[in-house]
Amino acid sequence: MWQEKAIQLHFLLLSKHIKSIDDSKLKVTGKIQFKLVFSLYTKIKHNYFLFTQSIFMLNM
Repeated sequence: MWQEKAIQLHFLLLSKHIKSIDDSKLKVTGKIQFKLVFSLYTKIKHNYFLFTQSIFMLNM
């Protein structure tokens, strides 16, 4: 159950973060755009890992 909540929160944060990136940054070349999205993805993946770890610790 908490995993679903964690995933929902994760996607909510992701959508908020993507909305906060202004269009001017996304109008740059595809390579830079890819790097931007990839760095964002790795950042979120890392935060999600820390988030799930903290919940796992609380459940123990």
